[in-house]
Amino acid sequence: MATTPMHIVPNPIKPLTDLKGDTYKNWRACMITYFMAQDLLDVIYGDPNNSDSEEEADGDNDWRKKNAAALLAIQTSCAPEIFTKFRSIGSAKLAWNTLADMKEQEQESAQKEQYDVYYGDIIPEGLQFSVEDVPGLPKDWTVQDYQHWSTQMRTYFSSKGLWDGIIEFTGQSNGATSVVYDTWRKQNFTALRSIQASFFLSKEDFNIQDPFGAPHHIPKQIRGVGCAKIAWDILASLNQPESPPDTPPPELSPRTKMRQVQKYWRLLAAMNKGDWDTVKKEFVDRDDGTTLTTAINEEGETLIEAAIKAGQQKITRNLIDKMSAKELELPTSEGGTALMPAVLHQNLGIIECLIRKNEKLVQLPEEPYTEEPTEPTYPVTWASIAANKEITRYIYNRTPIQLLYPECGNAGSDLLQISIYKGLFDIALDLLQKCPRMCFGLSSDDQSPLTNLAEKPSAFYGLISKWHDLVSDVLYFLGITEMQEMKLNHAYAMDIVAILCKEISTGDYFYERVEEVEKLLFSAVENGTKEIVVAILDVCPSLINARDSQDRSLIMTATASRQEKIFRFLVRREHAKIEISVDSDNDGNTMLHLAGLLPPAAQLAKISGAALQMQRELQWFKEVERVTPIKYVGYPNSNGDTARQLFTKSHKQLKDEGEQWMKQTASSSTVVGALIITIMFTAAFTVPGGNVQETGLPIFRRSKTFLIFIISDAISLFSSSTSVLMFLGILTSRYAEDDFLQSLPEKLILGLSSLFLSIVAMMIAFSATLIIMLHGRLSVIIPVVLLAGVPIYLFARLQFPLLVEIFMSTYFGFFRRKKIQEAFVSR
Repeated sequence: MATTPMHIVPNPIKPLTDLKGDTYKNWRACMITYFMAQDLLDVIYGDPNNSDSEEEADGDNDWRKKNAAALLAIQTSCAPEIFTKFRSIGSAKLAWNTLADMKEQEQESAQKEQYDVYYGDIIPEGLQFSVEDVPGLPKDWTVQDYQHWSTQMRTYFSSKGLWDGIIEFTGQSNGATSVVYDTWRKQNFTALRSIQASFFLSKEDFNIQDPFGAPHHIPKQIRGVGCAKIAWDILASLNQPESPPDTPPPELSPRTKMRQVQKYWRLLAAMNKGDWDTVKKEFVDRDDGTTLTTAINEEGETLIEAAIKAGQQKITRNLIDKMSAKELELPTSEGGTALMPAVLHQNLGIIECLIRKNEKLVQLPEEPYTEEPTEPTYPVTWASIAANKEITRYIYNRTPIQLLYPECGNAGSDLLQISIYKGLFDIALDLLQKCPRMCFGLSSDDQSPLTNLAEKPSAFYGLISKWHDLVSDVLYFLGITEMQEMKLNHAYAMDIVAILCKEISTGDYFYERVEEVEKLLFSAVENGTKEIVVAILDVCPSLINARDSQDRSLIMTATASRQEKIFRFLVRREHAKIEISVDSDNDGNTMLHLAGLLPPAAQLAKISGAALQMQRELQWFKEVERVTPIKYVGYPNSNGDTARQLFTKSHKQLKDEGEQWMKQTASSSTVVGALIITIMFTAAFTVPGGNVQETGLPIFRRSKTFLIFIISDAISLFSSSTSVLMFLGILTSRYAEDDFLQSLPEKLILGLSSLFLSIVAMMIAFSATLIIMLHGRLSVIIPVVLLAGVPIYLFARLQFPLLVEIFMSTYFGFFRRKKIQEAFVSR
């Protein structure tokens, strides 16, 4: 048979580099399209119209060419590390199937690895898990099969000691500790595996070493569930006995609909007035089929839901007494049970009544379980978000701690995150004491809950001075508890950090969550939470070499974020030598380049005035430049900019704003100073009381009060003149970058301080004049002298804090008080 020459188009498909994620699926789809275009698909999947075996077709020369073309296409579209695994195969179909098998093995391996991370450390060595006596379910089970199975499983769990505390939770375990948690995890694992084992077609398929074996046997709603109770509850909710279908109600006319709504108007009016007798008569005692779960308005609200939202305590309490515990579990119009509106409306009295009537209300999720897997949200989470601290603590203390374990979803991590954010450190500490593993858990937004703690430097005791300690004790003695609560929160925060450090130093789980710890560490550096940085590096010194997504080290991040205390701490550690000053990030920026970039806006806003902000930026740059080896000072980054050039570019706008701020301050102060000069110069020649006509000497020259007047007048004149000269020097300055470091701040300090002195001396001179002129009339002198102190107070209140800030920043700033260069090798 003649063969047709084949023209093979070069394979344009991007090489298959790995089998992870969707890479293989995308490659496979492209290859199928290529095979179809080249008429090679029958080589891979076989010709459906030809029943001959592959061995018989092997003699066909045309088939051999197609096979070779398809095999070449597969080989050339695979990276070398993948090609080497099937290079000895000469059949395109076999090579194609081998890659599919490799993908399946890789997926199972990834699932196994994920499982080992989740469960590996709770399976003791030598654990024997027998499933021979676990009740099983048929392949296509019915609701009746499930009910029979659930009865058997309950007996099975009870015989194994796995029902109470594992499948059935009863209240908060106030004595729970990390040891109790470890025991629970093992029992929970056993119960969960027992439930999963019930769905395997044969017990031979179940292998404890292959936890993801035959996962298609397990219902999808519980495949990813790590808590036996939640898996049990999901199965129960999905296998409720079917009730007979309701007959659809007839279409009602608008008038009929209005009558139905009007039927409950009188009831709603009585409820809003708090008239229980009428409510009981109009609704509770009706015998027309109306029940306490009947909707009473167009929103579908029940009477108890409407009463809670209306804040009617008496009616709500009476309704709770009338309703059964099961009726209280029914969902409201907005989802959740009746506990949900009580939480959202922060009604603690009603919450207490509801929980006393049915303790399981705190265990029911906001949304019922559905056909699709969901993460449950419990009332305690909503309380922490929407309610006050008292309500949150009350519900938390009645919520079974097992529901908040990581195996039961993100509810515990969410509560931990919100508690830290809202300052409920006692709840956060209690959670971590009972389940230290939660340190490395992830919340619903895939964030580490302790990141919020790193973002709250004010939560730590190190920021509170001993004077605050004394003040808080005095205030607590006087009945003011806010400061004492703050002091307790500081202690709780340090205890939380201690638990975190213990987990880092002793917990094997840390090594799987090292990325979260590094994120927490960098977050602490960026926000200036020194306590967390010190604690983590003390227990894990190797993390000082951690890098963030921009390939920046901790010291570089501290420089970019302008965190002075952390910067000083890091450079003084023995690991931090001169090399850190020449390290670079992804953009080629060294630590000096980062000092030349603008810091975060929130950090810059902590300093008053653009001129002082520019001064602080220069102080940072000069300090980092001083500890950088001379040969690296001019080192360019990836854009070719040196650190000084980058500083000039990024700070141009701040420099212009600083210049404008300086000129405005100097201009306004010059006007005041010139006015004082004019007044004081004139007052020196028009002394109070006048002069002796014959000699021209002041009449009251021998009076001590007159001496005070003349000295104050002279001081005011000289100091205001000095002030005006300093401000003129500011107005005529060249405003170079380095002028903001020392020259301009010093002129501003001298100008403001001399202006303040001139105002004080002017008021003293004015008061002395009044005393001389109104000798003995104290009823007039005293009020007027007191009023003379008002301008002094206003100036001190408005300008003195700025003066102090400039003075401290210039002469007692961070880099002047705390010398750090000894941490580096000499240049």
